[in-house]
Amino acid sequence: MKYFADRITEDVLKFKIDFEQEDFKRDLKNRIKSYAKDLHHPGFRKGKLPAGLINKKLKPEVLEELVLLRSRSLLDQFLETEKRGILLGPVISNKELLSEQILKGETISVELYTYLNPQFRLNYDVLSDMVFENRIANQEYIEKRISLIRKENAKPISNEEFQEGDEWCYNIIVGYPSIFNYDAYIQFKIYSDDIQKTEYLQMLSEAKPGDKLTICLKEVMGVQYHELNPHFDFALDECKEVTFFKSWVIRKPEFHFKLVQMEYPYFENITDENYLELFMEGIQGDLFGASERFFYFRIIYRLIEQSKLSLSMEHVSRFIHIPKELRNSSSPEQLERYKKIIVFEILRSLIEKQIVEQENLRYDSKLELKLRSNIIVDLLKSQGKNIDDFADNNSDFADEWLDQNEDLIASLVGREVSRMIVVEFLLSRFDFKTKDVVPYEKNDRIY
Repeated sequence: MKYFADRITEDVLKFKIDFEQEDFKRDLKNRIKSYAKDLHHPGFRKGKLPAGLINKKLKPEVLEELVLLRSRSLLDQFLETEKRGILLGPVISNKELLSEQILKGETISVELYTYLNPQFRLNYDVLSDMVFENRIANQEYIEKRISLIRKENAKPISNEEFQEGDEWCYNIIVGYPSIFNYDAYIQFKIYSDDIQKTEYLQMLSEAKPGDKLTICLKEVMGVQYHELNPHFDFALDECKEVTFFKSWVIRKPEFHFKLVQMEYPYFENITDENYLELFMEGIQGDLFGASERFFYFRIIYRLIEQSKLSLSMEHVSRFIHIPKELRNSSSPEQLERYKKIIVFEILRSLIEKQIVEQENLRYDSKLELKLRSNIIVDLLKSQGKNIDDFADNNSDFADEWLDQNEDLIASLVGREVSRMIVVEFLLSRFDFKTKDVVPYEKNDRIY
């Protein structure tokens, strides 16, 4: 066995290892013996296959598994001397050749690419002139929110019952890029009254489940557009391909205290006399949360600029994942924009990690448990899984799904915990100036 490291850039490392198959002889024998106990094959009892057949079935797969495990172990040992953590990767650039080398009995060559954590310093002084823009609900916004709540609580009815005041609801699916290796999607509801272009209305009314449509979501989503995370602006500001899921007619209820109760379940004793007052309080709480979220992203963006943090787009492309749907339907310019957004997310996680370690921030373990539950639900929805199946803790589906997604869940929980405690730290430590603004009269996007 021999290996060498080639530093492509200051932060990008190519780590090449050459293994002889003889290097794995003992481990391979023990691993195959362990796996053979549960091996099934027609004509043989479980675990009673001849040695030759066992080797034929298991050797290539098990040997590749051992090669990858040992490769990662050697890389970790090398990086201990570098005193640099891994930001992205490692990814294997020649994985498709490993099986061929194994079957031919050749020397096994593994090439690992790793993006190391860049080194940087934070200076909070650059935040001193920032202004927290607190969105205050005006009458137009209040009316739009009431309309949306009525739509979200509307009763579905048959097409034949359609009458004046009813409207159509269209359900579409949008893919979005992720720094995790899975195809991520989000479902949007579009209401016919919010659609600004008649061509979109006709397109949606004629669509069938599974149809691919090109739509600019900003022009069809109404007030919902402004309440989204800045993460999703890539999907909204440009015309892009979406998948039509289904449509139905809705009949909106009158706005009354029960709708407020469903929208803000944390309010107690909502009555006909006080529901408007509590509704206004709930709206302002939502707007403050949105104001805080967008302000936080601007803070992170400012800290990224201050620390001169950047990633090489050429090399980062090896590590990021863009869903097949987006790759097939997007222009080169859009794909580059998706990559830039993912790079921002990567840099944001770096900034957050640095703040957590530098300020020795801690969190309540109950927060982690709550976030884990929320993230599991969101992930199940994004993968199109049935949440009711998962709710049965004894089901085989729940156990299998958790085994497959545990690393991803842990990573998502960790990122969200970091974000929340960093938000709390930054907003409590610095005395930012505040300015009240009317919601969404300007562009809230930060990229």
